[in-house]
Amino acid sequence: MNKLKKSVIAALGLSVIGGSAAYGYFYITNPYDEEYMENLEYLVKYAERSEDKISHINWPIYLDIPTIPKMEVWDAVNHLPQIQFFSTVHSKDGYGSLYTMNLDGSDVRVLFSQEEIGGIPEIRGLSRPSRSPDGRYVISSIQPSPFNFSCVLYDLKTREPIDLGKGRCYNFNWDAESNGVYFIGGDSWQSPFYFDLNKDKLSKLYPSEDNFFEELSFENDLSGGYPIENGEFFIRKVKGDKNNLNKYHGKGFKFKLPDMKYIGVEDYFPEGCYYGQNVSADGRYFTCVYSEGGKYYYNIDKPLTKIGEVKESLIIQAGTWYMSDITKKIFRKINDDEKAPISGIYYSYEVRNRKVNIGKLAYYVPEELKENYDILNFSDYFPPIPSVELYQETLNKILKEE
Repeated sequence: MNKLKKSVIAALGLSVIGGSAAYGYFYITNPYDEEYMENLEYLVKYAERSEDKISHINWPIYLDIPTIPKMEVWDAVNHLPQIQFFSTVHSKDGYGSLYTMNLDGSDVRVLFSQEEIGGIPEIRGLSRPSRSPDGRYVISSIQPSPFNFSCVLYDLKTREPIDLGKGRCYNFNWDAESNGVYFIGGDSWQSPFYFDLNKDKLSKLYPSEDNFFEELSFENDLSGGYPIENGEFFIRKVKGDKNNLNKYHGKGFKFKLPDMKYIGVEDYFPEGCYYGQNVSADGRYFTCVYSEGGKYYYNIDKPLTKIGEVKESLIIQAGTWYMSDITKKIFRKINDDEKAPISGIYYSYEVRNRKVNIGKLAYYVPEELKENYDILNFSDYFPPIPSVELYQETLNKILKEE
């Protein structure tokens, strides 16, 4: 929107986000300006054609990316969830940078440039850049050149990259105290690793015996994996292309950390959840990649407990805010108590009047937001949802013009 200014979030404090009053915007004039009404007409027109009253025409959120944007301060206090994206905006040589910004599109900063980390950060599938809980490090799969992948950890304090080896890396899981990070990668893109930041040591997680269970091979028959139960154990699953192992689909093969001693096999993954898990921004929930049973989300501590449905598979805030895994847009679900004429709305991040690509998105929730995160209200930082009356007035106008 073009006739508004942002509130000074830091001055208001974190309590603003969870408060009942609308502190997100202070409007200079009526917020329902010409641009708002134009966007609303598009939304109403397409929402009326939808059974679930959700328009897939995206409401644009315009980004202000300075020609020389400021660098991210690794330990700065953030009061909104962070959205990360790669873009070549303002680039004259075709090279880009990984940016971070507030959920509402404000305060765009640079995390690192393509040259600094050694390639283009990969944001697809399970390979989205992941920032450490303390904000200091970002781990990412990068492409130094086409069809060439590496895994890199970037230190935002020292502005230096740490090489974690060749091959794609994904399934990033940080220690709560940011002492290290678990990930899957290596030449096969399937091996589990742990990088200890205190010791500057990369360890491949591997049991002393490869044929650990009924002649199954840890390296050849299993894939993926992540730590569970507060980092006490590591769980893996059988590869999806191992048809002779179909009887083990949905089973979890459990190993004791750090020596990876085999513990046992159990029903761990939800039915149809064979291809990996997307963990929510706050680390409490997950959805299944390419789920065969629809889009649902589960408790990460009780993985067989289905909590509810999701509109998109990447969860910013369970029950309300989601992210598309293939586009540059986020989704807000309108809850029943809001009494709105629509059931949800898509927002798309755009650069006004510039033919510049905003890449796919990744998210990060700062530690200072995680307490009571489920009840924080971010809606006041976005254009207001139309009232039933305004929606109907707009619909009447559209019908009259048609």
